[in-house]
Amino acid sequence: MQSLKEGHRNFSTQVSQSTDTNDIGGIEDSILLESIKLAYKDIFAQSSFSQLKNYQFQNDIVTGEPTQILSCAFDNTAQFLASSNSDGLVNIAYLGKDYTIVSLQDPKQKPGPATCVKWRPSQVTEHLKNTLLSTYTNGSIIYWHATSKQSLFNIEDKDNQINCCEFSLDGDKFVIGGSDCHVKLYDCGKLSKTPTTFIEGQSAVHQNRIFGMKFNQGDHNQLYTGGWDKMVIQWDLRQKKSTGYIFGPCVYGDSMDSKGFQLITGSYRDEKQLEIWDTRTLHKLQTINWIEYGNNVQGLLPKQNVSKLYACKFDKRTNFIYAANAGSVFSEIRQFDFQYRCVDTYCCSLSGVMTIDHNQNYNKLSYGTQDGKLGVLNIVN
Repeated sequence: MQSLKEGHRNFSTQVSQSTDTNDIGGIEDSILLESIKLAYKDIFAQSSFSQLKNYQFQNDIVTGEPTQILSCAFDNTAQFLASSNSDGLVNIAYLGKDYTIVSLQDPKQKPGPATCVKWRPSQVTEHLKNTLLSTYTNGSIIYWHATSKQSLFNIEDKDNQINCCEFSLDGDKFVIGGSDCHVKLYDCGKLSKTPTTFIEGQSAVHQNRIFGMKFNQGDHNQLYTGGWDKMVIQWDLRQKKSTGYIFGPCVYGDSMDSKGFQLITGSYRDEKQLEIWDTRTLHKLQTINWIEYGNNVQGLLPKQNVSKLYACKFDKRTNFIYAANAGSVFSEIRQFDFQYRCVDTYCCSLSGVMTIDHNQNYNKLSYGTQDGKLGVLNIVN
């Protein structure tokens, strides 16, 4: 049974403990969200996801000065939550009683937003646990030991604004992508060597910035990358070449995920924002509609109240899907069931949700927002 405090954290009620104001008339987040709830009460009452049935609010962390959280990631134990921020810091939240925040910043690093953070798979790092990778718009790639706050190595990829990184599923390699449109593969045991740049094979290579990448859970030798050119490209790690492509998804963030032989993509556009693909055929399996709420009641919503997606994740334990939006007053995380119906939603912020992550071992969901809130939800399905 939920506590009274938890019970008050229902759909579209306040979740932030800060008193920051928003851009709509300087009203506090909680006041505006309550006004929206009242104005749309009939719509919410008819909705099957009007209460927090499947989420339990755990905590909302205000990370300090307002800064965009561009990426967040749980470690395997769900004891640590890392975030990369537009102020150049990588923050590690220790998810104990007091939610201690430790910041990682290399003194040699030039100022620049930290764009992505990924923990190295734990099964290959027993000799050195709690290690993670972070990337930056200035071209830096830093491998950290989180608990000692030590930088284990620092690589500079000149003239490349790195937007994303990903470890291979065995943890032996990692890839990066950014403004130079190239996919580069590093061997964790041979970091002094020049990375391998993937080349054109059976399909074209990227023609614009890369923002998302994900290894195929069904075939560990396949990698998928997406970005501004509306292309998701399939790569083979053995050949270091492209082997196919999907045309359409507009990947603007960490909005790709893999489960079995399925790939989900979230797009930063006004329609067909969430799509599922078969990685064996590269054909679309499903389009999930992100239906906006109705009329602009009492003038609370902006004229163009259209959601665009920065983040989506599969629930590896169940057939559920999580996705988060930006570009709308309703900045939510939505939960979709195995029939692709929205069964629950959690209103996080008025400023847009930039990133989410799911820890399957402990069934927790994290999120980061444009106004610097880092949150954790317990999933109770």
